[in-house]
Amino acid sequence: MVKSVERRIAPRAPMGTKIKWKIVGSSQWHEDSSQNVSSTGMMIRTGESVKPGVAVKLSFNLPNLKFQDPMIVEAEVVRQVERNGRHIGLGLRFLTLKSNNL
Repeated sequence: MVKSVERRIAPRAPMGTKIKWKIVGSSQWHEDSSQNVSSTGMMIRTGESVKPGVAVKLSFNLPNLKFQDPMIVEAEVVRQVERNGRHIGLGLRFLTLKSNNL
C-alpha cells in the first residue's frame, strides 16, 4: 500500500463559491466554482485543462462579503485534478491577493 504525502502547509476550508478566472494574457474568462481555500491557495472545479506553472487571474466574492467588491487574485496552477481520465479541477497557489475591502 502506498501512502500519500501531505504537502499542504496551510489547512483548507470548504468554500463553494462562483469563481471567474482566465489565463493571464488571455481575454477568455471561465466561470466555475471553488471547492476549498486556504491562506496559500484554492482548488477550483473545472473541466478546463491548464498545465502546472501557468499563471491565472481569479475574481470572486468571499461568502461572508457577497455584496462587497470581489477579491482579485493572481495564482499559479500547481496541479490538474483528473478522475476517470477527465479534468475535474485545478489546484492553485496564490501569488497576489487584492481587494478594496481589506
